[in-house]
Amino acid sequence: MQQSAAVYATAQWELTPKWTLLGGLRAETLELSTEVPGTTLENQIDYTRFNPSLFATYAFSAKRRLRLSYTHKQQRPQPVDLNPGLVFSSATAVTIGNAALGPEEVDNLEIIYEVNRPHSDYRITGFYRFKDETIVTSSRVIADPQNLGNFVTETTRTNAGWERNYGLTATYSQRWNNTLNVYVDMTVTSVDIDVPELSIRRSDTALSGGVSLIYTLKKGSLSLNYKLNGRRYTTQGYRGANGSGMIDYRRNLKPKLSLVITVQEPLPLTKIETVAETNRFRSVSVSENRTPTIMIGLSRQLGGFSSVPKKR
Repeated sequence: MQQSAAVYATAQWELTPKWTLLGGLRAETLELSTEVPGTTLENQIDYTRFNPSLFATYAFSAKRRLRLSYTHKQQRPQPVDLNPGLVFSSATAVTIGNAALGPEEVDNLEIIYEVNRPHSDYRITGFYRFKDETIVTSSRVIADPQNLGNFVTETTRTNAGWERNYGLTATYSQRWNNTLNVYVDMTVTSVDIDVPELSIRRSDTALSGGVSLIYTLKKGSLSLNYKLNGRRYTTQGYRGANGSGMIDYRRNLKPKLSLVITVQEPLPLTKIETVAETNRFRSVSVSENRTPTIMIGLSRQLGGFSSVPKKR
């Protein structure tokens, strides 16, 4: 059984013609009772949290602004992570929830400088994110619960250690004659993960970004998109860098009917490597896309407003 309640209050001040300040406070309570049917196993979680937030804007001019923000919040575990029962994923792998698993505490700080022009915009964002009581995955080898003689890996989730991400994001968009729109973004992220309970410490820097081109045709549009996902670290290991692309063509057949052709991964370059590596075990899995996916369909708009002819 779960019961939760929350209340949120905000206040805004215009300190000067250029400075605007917005503050907020969210208070929430949670009561959660769990039990395993047929056993005496049960657990009770009861907590109250206060989450402050603060946003400030400085207007250099009508086109240039500096924004600062700070938020504190919780990320609750998934219900399956709280289930204390043993779940068999296969003959050699089981998962067991942690009924006492608590939320992650997350602090997020951002500084944004943005410029808005008639046909172009750009933004530079510096960010710092810190997680405490991080929800991490822990695995170990246990005796086979089915007594079949297999080596069985038991996986559970627990609160341990901290994670820190900081870096810069730059975005730029440009419009030409209401025909071609270009959007480019790039992010550099440094990550530090420290979980003393699992003897894990990871530090590295990852690069990610993307580009999107949208060309407006006389009776439709054509868009090209490519996204580079940098290496993503977790307490269990990392997911390797990978890229993905998409081509989308749309042609208007009637005012509310369009032909849509989408090509996902037009170049067979997508390859994702996932590595789990701790002081207890190491595993590597690789997925690869060798052929593009083509989807052809019709898009029909339903409803909407229609113009009414004026009476003469």
